Amino acid sequence: MDAWVEKDMAYIKMELCSHISGSHEFNRIIHRDLKPDNILLTHTVTNGRFFKLCDFGLAVLHEGTGSQHTGGVGTLRYMAPEVKLNAKYTTKADVYSLAVIAYELENDLEIYSSSSFYDQRLFLECMLESMMQTMSIRRPGCPQK
Repeated sequence: MDAWVEKDMAYIKMELCSHISGSHEFNRIIHRDLKPDNILLTHTVTNGRFFKLCDFGLAVLHEGTGSQHTGGVGTLRYMAPEVKLNAKYTTKADVYSLAVIAYELENDLEIYSSSSFYDQRLFLECMLESMMQTMSIRRPGCPQK
């Protein structure tokens, strides 16, 4: 992979983490629909790179330590298992979505196949199967660091 591509990917991941961390720590917001379609990245001559996280339509206010939410909302492929199962969840659900986005960015592929996820069991099986494959299998030549 070209050095500039890796540098851009690192920038995108760092900015995304920074934006989500700020949302969680300072604004107490859980986004609940993190996905590539909700990430805007442009480059301008005067300001350099410009990064923006958008679509807070499903966001909720997180009341802090011990506060948990329920309800399966968001985009299925980026949804944390606890959200999909309508179990209680916290800001960590956004962290899971971030991990899926970062994984897809690094590997230039979707972490889960595009098959139908209407069956909850099928979704979880697909998720587990996909998680068990290492990066070196999915992306030959990937450093083992």
